[in-house]
Amino acid sequence: FVLFESMSLHTKEFPGIDIKIPNCENFMDFKKIINEIDFIITKCPFIQHEAEFLRFEGIDVGSQWISFVVSGVVSVTVGSILLNNIAAFVDKCIIIRSHYLTTIQQELEVQKSQIEQNEKDELIKNINRIYKIHIENAIKELEEKTGCKISDGDERGRAEQSLQKMGELIDKGLQIYSSIDSPKETKALFEPLEMKYLSIEQELKAIEDKKNRERKKEESDE
Repeated sequence: FVLFESMSLHTKEFPGIDIKIPNCENFMDFKKIINEIDFIITKCPFIQHEAEFLRFEGIDVGSQWISFVVSGVVSVTVGSILLNNIAAFVDKCIIIRSHYLTTIQQELEVQKSQIEQNEKDELIKNINRIYKIHIENAIKELEEKTGCKISDGDERGRAEQSLQKMGELIDKGLQIYSSIDSPKETKALFEPLEMKYLSIEQELKAIEDKKNRERKKEESDE
């Protein structure tokens, strides 16, 4: 993978990130997740910077954590611009994913309703349009936050794909933290994300518990 290029540098000299890989049932699932991360890191316009880049540092032995350090010209006064951008991107991915799940729920409610099919189609069309507006607004806000301006349709497409892919990975359990050797300024960028990860974990657990209760009820009714 492009992701796994290595150089003889030391993590402690650079700020960086640690990525918690979601639990995988088999190697193919693990490979797919790595490919998704590779796409986001190498293709997302908001994670590209002319003076900095992420370099794969290693895998934590006995766990599913992979580490990256920032290489290039890291400003002494403002820290890593790239890590600032990554934190902003991940935060926006969580927000967009929430909008997406709301959209799916609204579509299901419309489909279950007793209204005419043409009215259902119109409502679903409007629901999807609102979701697209959320994405458009998110990209615009990221452009302002990161200083990275989307130049064409191809870049916009890669930005939208990256938002979607990261949201899905976070749903599965992926988490991104500042590396243990990062300066406190870098750690502060990612600390607000920790509570959001916890909230997502609790929400997913509640959904899983509900599914288990419904399955047990169905089995007892048989």
